[in-house]
Amino acid sequence: MFGAEFESLEFTSNRGMSEVIRRIFGKDVPGSKQRPDFAMLPDGSAGFYSRDSHDLGHDVAGVSRLVIAEIKKVEVIIGSKEKEQPWRYVKELIKKGLITEASTVTCYVLGSRIDPTETGERTEWSDRVRIIPVNYNVFIRRAEKRMLGLRDKLRDAPFLKDIGLDAQAYLAPSKGSQTTLDLRSRG
Repeated sequence: MFGAEFESLEFTSNRGMSEVIRRIFGKDVPGSKQRPDFAMLPDGSAGFYSRDSHDLGHDVAGVSRLVIAEIKKVEVIIGSKEKEQPWRYVKELIKKGLITEASTVTCYVLGSRIDPTETGERTEWSDRVRIIPVNYNVFIRRAEKRMLGLRDKLRDAPFLKDIGLDAQAYLAPSKGSQTTLDLRSRG
């Protein structure tokens, strides 16, 4: 959903900045009590050091790419205040020297509604930081596209029929599970 390079097990979820710094950057530096919903580095399966960026002298120059996802409750309308939140996380990392001019950061602010005056992408730090509001419906459609219609292809897969598996029944949601995502406010 965030790009192929971010299909990784290397991420933090709803942890304080000290834990984000320790797990993502490998540094034992105290951080604030801010809690980003998700922070991810690309290609975690290749190991931590493969994500470093290097200067022209081939020395490690910091983290090359970072994604931060801020997930808002259904009733919250994404506006400038919500777009400011991930920028505060990034500023903290910059001040601690964990993100450098060699880094690019993409922040996604996910929610059910976006203020019409805040639909555009916000850039900071000479365009090295992008803050992008994304509607949940768009996010879900992207996830489905990344799966390349796998569910539909499996329904008609001949190899499943050959082994006697009823693909329609197998792929149908089980009773009692949520079949759709209801993003309407409850109240």
